[in-house]
Amino acid sequence: IVFIDDEAVLDEENPYSWRRFLSEDEDEDEFTGYLPYIIRASGWGERKSDYEPEKYYVGVLRRMRSLMDAQAQHLTDGSVQMKVSTFPATVTSLPESVPIKIGPGEVTRKPNPEDTIEFLRPPELPRSLFDMISLISSEANAVSKFGSLGGSPLKGVDTATEADTVTRNAAAKLNSPVLALRSAIIEINKQILQDVENVLAQPVILFGAPDEGESLVALEPEDINGFYRTTVELSTTDRAALDRTLARVWGDLYTIFPDLSEKTAMLNAGIEDPQREAEQRAAEDLFRSPRMVQVREMAALAAMGNKAQLVMQAMQQSLQGEAEQAEQGGVGDGSATSNPAATQAGGPAIVRSQGAAADERADLQAQ
Repeated sequence: IVFIDDEAVLDEENPYSWRRFLSEDEDEDEFTGYLPYIIRASGWGERKSDYEPEKYYVGVLRRMRSLMDAQAQHLTDGSVQMKVSTFPATVTSLPESVPIKIGPGEVTRKPNPEDTIEFLRPPELPRSLFDMISLISSEANAVSKFGSLGGSPLKGVDTATEADTVTRNAAAKLNSPVLALRSAIIEINKQILQDVENVLAQPVILFGAPDEGESLVALEPEDINGFYRTTVELSTTDRAALDRTLARVWGDLYTIFPDLSEKTAMLNAGIEDPQREAEQRAAEDLFRSPRMVQVREMAALAAMGNKAQLVMQAMQQSLQGEAEQAEQGGVGDGSATSNPAATQAGGPAIVRSQGAAADERADLQAQ
């Protein structure tokens, strides 16, 4: 039953309802459901002890209605005066029997030379009218912040920092409506899941564009099982740029502050699963480690079959040549040599001590 001002305007069974079985006894069953109306306050209204809905549920236009009325009045006055100027009034001494025709190529003949025809031309639109309209628009923008958020040029702003401050202040005004919209979407999702599970009782195809996985998923009523809570995130079109900036900031903070945990930095940088990211990085480090490189080399040699012996001999000759070059250069046991060609090319220098070269030769000979 739906009431409006204490009057029942609808008395029918709610289509968005279903029977909830509390126990095996049918007497304890009940109907439950929802009304397909979701109301959320914008946060701009007045919240007092004497609750008045008309003052609590308000929009952004509440504070600027008088400005909009004044702007509409001035625009109407200007429009009327332009119409009068386009089609001016006519003052004439001609008799009513003589028609006056106005238009391209039209001629009106005067029966008597002393008859006159004059057109009353009102003055042009005053400059003050446009100034007043501009002032009203500026005041309306100060209240609504539509100009700052709509990409209009900011007056009195000389630097990018000032422009960013003005834009952030304007965006803060929309914080509470965005939260209200987010709450409403969560409630809508809840009602949709209830419909799938209890009203439709049929699979529903969901479409999306996830980074991983399928884009089409069949949602079964059994998949819901009474869980209706969802998470909703709203973002702007420049979200990607904001995410990159935030990631750089927290990356720098992680390198500056030694007490900052890696998990906290990754969470604030936008990584949803830091544990998985850390495990992935550890796996990559292990894959690139020298021991894993040696294992992959041995696996490659084993797969080469008869050609493995030739490759091993070539590697031994290369290692012996490096050792002889180090001895001729006067390099001791604890010194290291690098690959100058790789360093000049901009790649990583291959550093190998003389002792390491000897160990590699021993490993190859043992194999």
